[in-house]
Amino acid sequence: MELAHISDIHVMGAPLAGERWQRYVGKRILGGFNLLTNRSHPVGVLHAALEDLAQDPPDHVAVTGDLTNLAFESEFARACELLSRLPVPPERRSIIPGNHDAYTREAHATHRFARFVAPLLGEAQLDYPYAQRVDDVLFLSLDSAVATPFLHAYGVLGEAQLATAERLLAETDAPIKVVLVHHPPLLGDGKPDRVTRGNRDGKALIALCQRQGVQLLLCGHTHRAFQLTLPGERVPLLVSCAGSTTKHDAIYRRYRLRPDGVDTENRRYDRVHDRFVLAGPARRTLHAP
Repeated sequence: MELAHISDIHVMGAPLAGERWQRYVGKRILGGFNLLTNRSHPVGVLHAALEDLAQDPPDHVAVTGDLTNLAFESEFARACELLSRLPVPPERRSIIPGNHDAYTREAHATHRFARFVAPLLGEAQLDYPYAQRVDDVLFLSLDSAVATPFLHAYGVLGEAQLATAERLLAETDAPIKVVLVHHPPLLGDGKPDRVTRGNRDGKALIALCQRQGVQLLLCGHTHRAFQLTLPGERVPLLVSCAGSTTKHDAIYRRYRLRPDGVDTENRRYDRVHDRFVLAGPARRTLHAP
């Protein structure tokens, strides 16, 4: 299977259409300042990524969170309109929330992300964990996004979600298992992120994936791409963070999934020619013992 992985697109409104200035309170003050200081993520780069995907459509697309910047409804509407152009049908899309999609208690409590994203997946409603069997692959989408205090951006899965995830992974007969979570359990150096930003259930998630023979754990959040291979009880576990598709290095990843391994290809944005290009040779991770 050919899998594309994009993340952290941080779409803003046009510009934040219909939003009153009074709503820039609390955490949104910082988020709004980031926009004004040119830290927003250009939609034009996302257009280039969508065009690159359309030229060679994958079998499935995974989006690992942070569709929006401030979790306004206008941002969700614009982000979902753009993602509706993904060159795969709804049942071949996996999309999870990031911390910016639960940026305020209001956005989190009203399930704003799920309301907007469910139609993109062909669903009337959306709950996590969300399992999809696509050919020989089980995609299991998790939700680590919670409304956090000011200057915090950590993620939480919780015991109930972890227990359901373990059951779904144990029950499937799919030869390939892929898990999606926004907050990576570890960074590229093999250490957890700092407590204010990291996945507070990261250790439990890694142990679960190792027990259940998960081959690939897709993450976002850090805006820096990395890959880390960990031992597993059945197969090695490849932790792959796609960085941000629209900011910093501006990359997305493509994987070729096989029962005996994963090939990874980086596609990087060429700012001169306004298009995504191959960045370096493919990396192969073998799952055979």
